[in-house]
Amino acid sequence: MSLNSAPARRLNRALDGLWCLASAPQALALLLALLAAALAFAAGVSQMPRGLDAAAQERWLAATLPQFGRFGQFLRAVGAFDVLDGVFVYALLAALAFVLALRLAAQIRFALRLRRRTDIPLAPAGLPIVQADARAALTDAAQRVADACRAGFPVVRVVAQERHVQVYAERRRGGAWGPALTYLAALLLILGLLLDGLLGWGAPISVTLAPGASAAVGPSDPLALTLEAVTDEPASSTVVLARAGQAATVRARFAWPGRWRNIWLAQRATGPALVVSARDDSGRPLPLQSLAAGGEVDETLQMLFSETQNEQAFAIPTRNLTLRAIYYPALPDRDITEPVYQVEAYREDEAAPLVSALVEDEAEVPLAGATLSLAAERYVELAVAYLPGLALIAAGGLLLLAGATLSACYGPERIWADLIADGEQARIAVRQAQPFLPRGAAAQLLAAFRDEAPGRADAPDGRPEPAAAGSDGSSDDA
Repeated sequence: MSLNSAPARRLNRALDGLWCLASAPQALALLLALLAAALAFAAGVSQMPRGLDAAAQERWLAATLPQFGRFGQFLRAVGAFDVLDGVFVYALLAALAFVLALRLAAQIRFALRLRRRTDIPLAPAGLPIVQADARAALTDAAQRVADACRAGFPVVRVVAQERHVQVYAERRRGGAWGPALTYLAALLLILGLLLDGLLGWGAPISVTLAPGASAAVGPSDPLALTLEAVTDEPASSTVVLARAGQAATVRARFAWPGRWRNIWLAQRATGPALVVSARDDSGRPLPLQSLAAGGEVDETLQMLFSETQNEQAFAIPTRNLTLRAIYYPALPDRDITEPVYQVEAYREDEAAPLVSALVEDEAEVPLAGATLSLAAERYVELAVAYLPGLALIAAGGLLLLAGATLSACYGPERIWADLIADGEQARIAVRQAQPFLPRGAAAQLLAAFRDEAPGRADAPDGRPEPAAAGSDGSSDDA
């Protein structure tokens, strides 16, 4: 039996050492510092957008690597352009979650022991000690200290021996749950980040839609977006989302994103758009071709204008016509204060336009054997993301605020006063574990010990005695 018990004891000691190491405040501080360094590095080095296919990733890298000169290939090899989605960050978050879980368990254990125990616990190591002497009998001095504790602390315990008296006082036991809420909040935040990183996705570029237009985004099960309307007052867009046979109408604003389940829409920008179609004399639609790079051919074109591009061109191939549309925010020389489009049609090898028309809202422009239909609209740029962990992140943020507030303003406060008879005098040593907002209870005890008015506690050498300051005490014996 002894042969088997020795290895078991060594294993237990090793596990206890690992537990103490992982739950130590230094381990938590180290992991937080590493996480902050990783986030700072990701903020300083361009990160590859998520959701790009292999070809798009190569194009992005080809445009980004020259910015870093000869270090570009090295940064690519070590994964510097994909830090937030790399193994290092996920391993760091997992280790941080493990440490936080250990500290949460230790804090819950401390809070339960604080409520249940009836004896005087050991004071946490490292608390500052203030001492003083008084020309009074030990019994009288201990009585004054105990009365001063009972005046402000609901829980007071006194253990008297022949030449030694211990006085212990505590209040605001419920505040011991503040750090537990903080650790739980951090765990929820990490879990939400891990869910978003592993299961979430976001459109690598903004989705640009004109009214009536549709687009599909997302990995395996694409999400279809159809723009219904864009309004300027207030600036918002109404979008129909459809996925897996289910649909919903969402309104996204500049200041407030729209949400459907775990899908979020944020409106980034809006701009002018011109919707163009054509038909022949018999009413049949004519194909139109955009003259932009990779121009599409369709029966309806939606031309989108930006601040840097106010002119676009298209053609009606079956009529040998080339047309250009120019966007003007206003034409003061023609007394036009609203946005307007000027549309001109040209035949091949003719310099003068065949037709020139101004379009403010809608217009029907007759051409040679055809009719051109024009409608002024607005388009919208949307940021789309699937974030399954966002609810956990929001709950974690609220719990973090509640836990920090509870710890700072209502944290548990405990005082240990040791009185020792020293001849005809009595000596006192006071230790205080308190929240972030000190109460000065140690100074009041010293004043009561000397039978002085509160606030006049002077050290034996005539200088004011400093009030005790310490931690909130995460355990009874640590």
